[in-house]
Amino acid sequence: MPRPKQPHMFSVRYAVIVVLVAVAVALGSGVTAAWMAAKPQSLAAAKSLTRVPVTKHGFDDARAVQVTVSRGLAVPVVSNIDGHVTAYTCAAGQPIVSGTSFVSINGTPLLALSTTVPLWRSMARDDTGPDIKALQVELQRLGYDLTADGTYGSNTAKAVLRLLTTIDGAGSGIRESADAGLPLSRVLWIPAHSVTPAGCDSQLGARVSDGDKLLTTASTNTTAHIVDLPGDLVPGARVFTAGGLEAPVNADGTITDPASVSALSVAAEATINESPSGDSASNSTGDGAPSARKLSGQIALAASRATNAVPPSAIIGIDGAHGCVVADGRAVRVTIMGSQLGQTFVEFASATPQPRTVDVSPSESTSCG
Repeated sequence: MPRPKQPHMFSVRYAVIVVLVAVAVALGSGVTAAWMAAKPQSLAAAKSLTRVPVTKHGFDDARAVQVTVSRGLAVPVVSNIDGHVTAYTCAAGQPIVSGTSFVSINGTPLLALSTTVPLWRSMARDDTGPDIKALQVELQRLGYDLTADGTYGSNTAKAVLRLLTTIDGAGSGIRESADAGLPLSRVLWIPAHSVTPAGCDSQLGARVSDGDKLLTTASTNTTAHIVDLPGDLVPGARVFTAGGLEAPVNADGTITDPASVSALSVAAEATINESPSGDSASNSTGDGAPSARKLSGQIALAASRATNAVPPSAIIGIDGAHGCVVADGRAVRVTIMGSQLGQTFVEFASATPQPRTVDVSPSESTSCG
């Protein structure tokens, strides 16, 4: 009997299996391609934004600061020059006001000046520092138009010259120039805008040396002022807050409301008592009694201002606090108020329609007009 041809049947079956596998693979590839083509939109790559909406934002320009609370003390007012007293109008109980003169030495009137940082050096053009900023703040209070930026520039020099001219008087023979700056020898530092002498320590014709007392002020009331008041604050009425306390702040950084000063003094004293060392936030007088105490808090606008939030990259042509954004192909001028957490807060120029969207990254070559 002949044997069956099994190898031939095996090869046929093998071929059928191979064809079926190939068909399955082809079908699977087609299904995969179709699935990929129809994948959900959420899995697609996000398109880069070219424009974003402008959002409204309340802005209070809050800054972390410290307030120094100083107990009223008798303070000596001393000469910064050697010479003879040629004019002297000091009288016990008669106030001496910052920006005026009560004494002349060697024929030159000396300027009584109150600053939050005592003046300790002669000042010249382009000098910088917190003492210069304190001088500028006092010049502003006295009515001079300048910016308190901590740099002794041309406007500061002109203001100083005008102030010195007012105390020198017509026909005094003194010839100053703006380039001369403010010599320390022309200044007498006083601790408040107005002080009352408890005693007059010199007299007409007396010989005085650098460091000699010319008068001693009566004990002043407790005062409070912001330490290193920021120079780029947005204009507007401000308050200092610390814990549950809120105190109005003057433009020069002082706090003069009696109730507020009293409350701040109590809070600062409590802070000292709670500190491990007991005096980490105070300066002491010779008898060990704290004369100045510091309290940490923040200074902010008393009323929040409505501003517009845009990405920092949207602003071009920045010049100081001014720049532009681009909306609908046109440049719109803005004033930069501040920034926080990846947003810049601006006010649009009042004469332009306020845009609803702005370009995220406009060309730097775009003109602000």
